Amino acid sequence: MLFVYSPALYMSRFVGEFKNVLQNYTEVFDIYYTDDQKKASQIFYTKEFPEIFPYVVIIDPKKRKGLKSAQSLVQSSGESGENGQQGIKNNSNSYVHKYREIVYFNKIEKDLNGLIEKFLDGELHHFYQSEKVEQATNVKKICAANFEKEVIKNPKVGETGCVIEIFKHDCPSCQFNVKVFNAFSRKLEKHGF
Repeated sequence: MLFVYSPALYMSRFVGEFKNVLQNYTEVFDIYYTDDQKKASQIFYTKEFPEIFPYVVIIDPKKRKGLKSAQSLVQSSGESGENGQQGIKNNSNSYVHKYREIVYFNKIEKDLNGLIEKFLDGELHHFYQSEKVEQATNVKKICAANFEKEVIKNPKVGETGCVIEIFKHDCPSCQFNVKVFNAFSRKLEKHGF
């Protein structure tokens, strides 16, 4: 199975390019497109990259790997077959192999073909992924609708002051600067500012 997820703004602009490349692989993969983050997040973690990067994930349901605790139970019961696969084939305490590499919107054809060819040649490895730990922050994301309330008319801002960064949602530098400003704000707080 091959999944393509990107927010609606980008999916509507670039889905044609994905389809042009993937039409050559319809006999190899079941292909799914979505711009629904909730649906995509049921299958893979969707907050690893800024929105400007589409998620293209290949899932091989035939290859399953047991969770460590479940794997040890399967092996001790003597049910595991070749490569330890048989005993966990239908086990809910296992996961399917997932393969992914970054695909850039300006190089969809090259990156997507490269990902698929590496998968078909057996050169890709399952990627392990954990959700990011939420870090305490003093940075607030606000928009035009609540800017007046949160900044101009907010008495706390008048007392303590604030740094305002105006950023574009699809700018990778702006996304990076959110983290920089967070570290900066925590340092100011530490020193009593």
